[in-house]
Amino acid sequence: MPDEYVNATNLSTEPFTYRHVTSKVTLNPGVTTVIPYAHMVLIAGNPYAKVERGERSEELVRIKLRYNALGTENWKDICPNISFTDSEGLPFMTVLADPDGDSGVMGPGEIDLSDSAQLHAAIEKTKSQVNQLQKRLNDAEMGDIADARSDAKDDIPTVAKKPTPSAPDMRPDTPGKVPANG
Repeated sequence: MPDEYVNATNLSTEPFTYRHVTSKVTLNPGVTTVIPYAHMVLIAGNPYAKVERGERSEELVRIKLRYNALGTENWKDICPNISFTDSEGLPFMTVLADPDGDSGVMGPGEIDLSDSAQLHAAIEKTKSQVNQLQKRLNDAEMGDIADARSDAKDDIPTVAKKPTPSAPDMRPDTPGKVPANG
């Protein structure tokens, strides 16, 4: 799975509501909403389903059944019109968007190692993803440091105001002092 979350844009004029396990989600017209990758697969089919293995046609049948569009010629008008993109704005060619698999999109781990253009594109995408993750990590760490400093400032006056408890010296080797039990 390339991204854990995807951008979903409802291109129709009506809201589209779906259920996934226990959640109910509404995608409003013209609005881009971030949803889990699994929701995209549920709504529009796996973009990496292969034609040659029959996966794409099976996904299409599943989707048509889901929207009561099996056996109708205008099934595309019945199914939702939603566009899906990754975090960089690159489109996912779902089964609804590309039922015949004409886009030739390769799934994760399916790069032709003899094709330098594919390798270069995969490397650039990986670099971009690493940079995004590094930025998130840096932002989180800076936020944690700022939070820790803020918490420390809040705690210092509270701790400084409390008197330090003083206990009598109860060591038995101290002259003139008697232990509490003895």
